[in-house]
Amino acid sequence: MPSGETATVRVAQGQLRGRRVESRSGGAFWSFQGVPYARPPVGPLRFKDAQPPEAWQGVRDALKDGNICTQPSETPSQEIIGSEDCLYLNVYTPRLPPLKTDALPVVVSLHGGAFKYGDAGVNRYGPDYLVAEDVVVVTLNYRLGPLGFLFMNDACPGNVGLKDQVAALRWVKENIKAFGGNAENVTLIGMSAGGASVHFQMLSPMTKGLFHRAVAMSGSALSPWAQQTKPADTTRRLARLLGCASDDPHALVDFLRGVDHKKLLRAAYTTDAKGNSLKFVPSAEVVVKGVETFLPAPAYELISAGRHHDIPFMMGFTGKEGFLQLIFTDVRKPDIAQEVDRNLEDLLLPELPRLPKGFNRAAAIKALRDFYLKGKPISRDTLQGFVDMMSDINFCEGITYSLNCMAKHHTAPLYHYVFTVDDVLNYMKFLTHMNEKGACHGDDLAYVFDTAAFPAKLPPDSSALVARKRMVRLLSNFAKTGVPSSKQDTHLGVEWKSYKTDEKNYLEIGSSLKSGTNLHAERVAFWEQFYKHH
Repeated sequence: MPSGETATVRVAQGQLRGRRVESRSGGAFWSFQGVPYARPPVGPLRFKDAQPPEAWQGVRDALKDGNICTQPSETPSQEIIGSEDCLYLNVYTPRLPPLKTDALPVVVSLHGGAFKYGDAGVNRYGPDYLVAEDVVVVTLNYRLGPLGFLFMNDACPGNVGLKDQVAALRWVKENIKAFGGNAENVTLIGMSAGGASVHFQMLSPMTKGLFHRAVAMSGSALSPWAQQTKPADTTRRLARLLGCASDDPHALVDFLRGVDHKKLLRAAYTTDAKGNSLKFVPSAEVVVKGVETFLPAPAYELISAGRHHDIPFMMGFTGKEGFLQLIFTDVRKPDIAQEVDRNLEDLLLPELPRLPKGFNRAAAIKALRDFYLKGKPISRDTLQGFVDMMSDINFCEGITYSLNCMAKHHTAPLYHYVFTVDDVLNYMKFLTHMNEKGACHGDDLAYVFDTAAFPAKLPPDSSALVARKRMVRLLSNFAKTGVPSSKQDTHLGVEWKSYKTDEKNYLEIGSSLKSGTNLHAERVAFWEQFYKHH
């Protein structure tokens, strides 16, 4: 991103210096990076709700990404990287005030990474394509792992990582006008753990009025990897690993507050004999006087009761989310397939938190095996069934269940999609050198954001470029109007009908755009029966 001219804007905390950046999609935009939206959550503020940012004197440079939050590196060494002082956001805008037009729609993006990894950096979340559609883009870091999701009853009610996202949304409401953005037209968007985060924000009383449309891509508050069911036990185990045997919640949290952040994460992510480590992700909270409650009940209860913001909402997944599982257990290799087949119960049952206590484990596994694998062992022959099973358990079932609950209670439109583009910009397949056909989890990232992994210029007639333009247009239309594609949009050529109880419409976003109804009908029916009978 070569920098040229600079500009200064005034936000509530002081003045910021940003710069003009040449866009990879042609044209240019203004970039303000590393902007603090909260006080650094260090020392006594560790595990506490984000506090408002402090003012500064003079002009603060906003010319590069802020620190990333403490996390393991995504390398085999899992070295601990990042800083606790990490609550920064980036603002990218096509134009600065004074505007000759109305204030611009705002898209706030929440990054993915399993609530353990990730950041808002420009290398993965480059705003070039969205900004070119005349929207202001905000990307942000939020606390991850135990620093973001430690829970210990009233001593630490949990979810401070999700509350960081709320703090950033409050900052946007107060300050985005200075960048030409409209605080009354904010769309929240996220992929993977970012998609689950968006869904959690839809359920939280803390965010009412802070955003006006939302897009949850390949993640929901019901995804098993996005919820922990016994979070206090996890915290006790972490404390014991670090040498604290106290049972007093306040003493235990005070002890953990004093542990070096890298040491804390190393203990949290040390693997046991089975290769498992502790899981720090969102959880239901306890209500504590004087502390805002983000999630007043378990997500499943809130979703089932229709307790969510009634705003235009888009939710969907890729065609083959479950290819992601092959990165961890590559069942295309016969020895791994046999081992997974032997231990299928261990792989699947922890991922089904909605099964009631005392359910019949063998019957549940048999039902899954009969439906997805046709009763056969896992092998290359049953690969597609295995992938669909992992897609549904980790992603699709929770999204479809949520849409069906929302359709009963929602008056604003809902939109459902499946992303099936299989082309040169498929991000996860590119990173993992996967040559299976279909769109893996994470493959849609580079069709929305400018991601440094890929070359800047695609041939103008390339199918991947056409697919990216379509995807960006659908999302920017939605951000502007709440309608992703209407009959009037000649660029898209398809009307995307909303999802209703009696008309389960969806859009397939593939090499072309196709509308349909009742996506994965047999699989959806299987899960309805599965949860009734087990």
